[in-house]
Amino acid sequence: MKIRFLIVLILTTFLPVLCQAGFTGVLSTTDGTLLGTGNWVNNSIPAVFSYDINQEGDLWHYHYEFNVPPGDVSYLIVETSLNFTNSDLLNVSGGSPSINLWGSSPSSPFIPGDIFGVKFDGASGDPCIIDFYSP
Repeated sequence: MKIRFLIVLILTTFLPVLCQAGFTGVLSTTDGTLLGTGNWVNNSIPAVFSYDINQEGDLWHYHYEFNVPPGDVSYLIVETSLNFTNSDLLNVSGGSPSINLWGSSPSSPFIPGDIFGVKFDGASGDPCIIDFYSP
């Protein structure tokens, strides 16, 4: 009986931590997992995009870093589902968010097609870091 109680106690203590989902990865121009056009693509110096997405209670924490050869990034667009709204963005840092359908324009002439998502204007730094929470 004591062993069963101990197993139940261990499972109830650690199972929530073990079941939390998360996604982490790195995309790079070096290995071809990150592709692009425009000034930020430099064949001799790699561009690197990394992400770390983890569930924290009822919310998801999104952390993105974009390191590009020329330095600062002026904005970053993160593609979302079409029903994503401003109420889905919490505790944003790293840029001013705008949700829309984004396409080729004078400020982004190399977008090959329309992308629905969050554009973080004013994103800057080397690397550019964007953080937010979302349900």
